[in-house]
Amino acid sequence: MKRKIATAILAGALAQLALADSTVQQAQEELKAQGYYFGQIDGDKNADTIAAIRRFQIRNGLQVTGELDEETLRALQADSASSTAATTPTPQPKNLEGSENSTERVAPVPPPRDLQADREQPAPAESAPSIFRNTPYETAPPELQQRVIFGAQTLLRRRGFYRGESDGVFGPNLEFSLRAFQSRLGIPPNGRLDMDTLAALGLLPGQRGRTPMEIPHRRIVPSEEPPVRGEWIH
Repeated sequence: MKRKIATAILAGALAQLALADSTVQQAQEELKAQGYYFGQIDGDKNADTIAAIRRFQIRNGLQVTGELDEETLRALQADSASSTAATTPTPQPKNLEGSENSTERVAPVPPPRDLQADREQPAPAESAPSIFRNTPYETAPPELQQRVIFGAQTLLRRRGFYRGESDGVFGPNLEFSLRAFQSRLGIPPNGRLDMDTLAALGLLPGQRGRTPMEIPHRRIVPSEEPPVRGEWIH
């Protein structure tokens, strides 16, 4: 009977010792992780372990006993939880394109358009049929249309309305010149070679005789005698 009691007491003491060693070992790990302990993690409550416990208690405003009391263990666990949360990386969203089981694809975001570049691009020139709309040249061969445009450029240049190249190509410069010419003659300024503009330039098929572009400037010759009151001055 006495032997059984002694065995039970010994087993309890060994269990308490093992529990104490486990608690000391965990405390050593926490103290070492936080920079208070520099010795071996062996569960032995030696002088280095006691010194580390004291440093931890001083740093955290605890009662300095060098013992792993309940308050010290609770503070160790709290500091361990906060340090773990601080060092845990934030999970990143999964890459759907790299996942083997993913059925979704993320569409690439197009780069922003350069609005300034769009504004600087010139507007496309009108086609020849639209320039000659409702005129005999609307369905004419391209070579004839080019010759008519060349003639318009040449005639407008003579009068100072056109300053671009005479290349037979309709462009913004010719359109601007046509609008100025049409406004000068009272023709609707549409910037096209319509019937009225072609007639004013003398470019209609079979057109003969003088055109407004060919009428010379009138020269005024001063009269030798002063005009009489009431007489028309020519």
